[in-house]
Amino acid sequence: MEATKKIAELEVWLGLRLPEMYAQFLRGHSEKIFGDRVLLYSVEDLIERNSVYETKVYCPGHIAIGDDSGGRAFVIPLEEWMGSVFVVDHGDMTKDGFNLVTTNFDDWIKNDCAVPVYAL
Repeated sequence: MEATKKIAELEVWLGLRLPEMYAQFLRGHSEKIFGDRVLLYSVEDLIERNSVYETKVYCPGHIAIGDDSGGRAFVIPLEEWMGSVFVVDHGDMTKDGFNLVTTNFDDWIKNDCAVPVYAL
C-alpha cells in the first residue's frame, strides 16, 4: 500500500495529524537501522509498534518513531512539533522519563541518528 494511504490510516488511528516534516520523511523511508542502534520504523509498522508499546495510553500526544533495540523508544510530539526527538524506556513511557536526543530531526537523520551520551 502506498505511503500516503498508510499515513492517512495512521492519522485516523492516532486521532491526530502527523507533523508534515515527519510525514514527508515517512513517504521516502523504509524501516532502517541508523548508526549502530537506532531503528526507525516504516509507516507500515507504526500502528503495530505503537499499539504494542501502548504509546497512546502512556504517552498521549506522542508517537514512537523507532527504538534502540535495547528497550528504549524514540518518540516525537504530534502537536506543535519543531523537530525534537526524545528517548524513553519502554517500561517508563511517560513524559517524566523522556530524555532529549535532538532538537532538529533533519540534522539527526543526516548525522546517522547519533544519540548523545547524556541520553543513553
